[in-house]
Amino acid sequence: MKPEYCPECRSTNLKSIDLRGEVVCMSCGLVIDEANFEINPFVATALKNRASLPFLSKAGSKVENGRIFKNTWLYSTNEKNTLNGLSEIDLIAEKLNLPTYVVDEAKIIFKQIMEKKYSWGRGLAYLGCSCIYLACNIFKLPKTANEISLYSSLNRYYIAKYAKNIAKKLYLDIERIDPLDLIPRFASNLDLSQKTLIDANELIIKIKEEDLLVGRRPETITAVALYLASIKNGETRTQREITNNTGVAERTLRNISKLIK
Repeated sequence: MKPEYCPECRSTNLKSIDLRGEVVCMSCGLVIDEANFEINPFVATALKNRASLPFLSKAGSKVENGRIFKNTWLYSTNEKNTLNGLSEIDLIAEKLNLPTYVVDEAKIIFKQIMEKKYSWGRGLAYLGCSCIYLACNIFKLPKTANEISLYSSLNRYYIAKYAKNIAKKLYLDIERIDPLDLIPRFASNLDLSQKTLIDANELIIKIKEEDLLVGRRPETITAVALYLASIKNGETRTQREITNNTGVAERTLRNISKLIK
């Protein structure tokens, strides 16, 4: 019940502050009736109306669509790095036009390595790209480290290196990309005929059977096969055209082509 006058100065100039549930004398400033915290929590009315769940007054929390979230200033360094890394994955995955299930797998791998504190001393962008590379490998999606490097402006060597270390740390069974899986995409980019594509496939099978290029990157084997097959069928593509599409150095292409011949 609201008092009728101030017990200190006997003034009737009283004001009720609805937000805090207090009654204050405007003449002497005396707080006559203090708020009952359980009945009148110190919470902005607008926030109470936004929440569909019972509002919980908690320092550092915010309400969005009826859910309570911890403010970012309360996040630990590892939590902030995790959020930044997941953003990097979304950015690169969008450029590569990857399916949702591959992106989700990359995020799961990234969260696991963050929980194991593997990120110390390593760039989040490199770790995110390495997780994308591993996720593509798991789902047999032929994406090379060089392709991911082109879209992220990061060094291909470190993307592959971190991916190898992550796979070892998380006990992931990762297989090398089959050069045959790269043939259709590279041949399409170079506008080669079906006959050239078939000849390139046959050449790769022969290379694998005779163990001619053991230890070479799959994109290197694919580039050499396409180069030699295009020459054979009169659809000659310059070494520069092939290297621009496959990411293989011109010198490497020349040397290995001489070796195969």
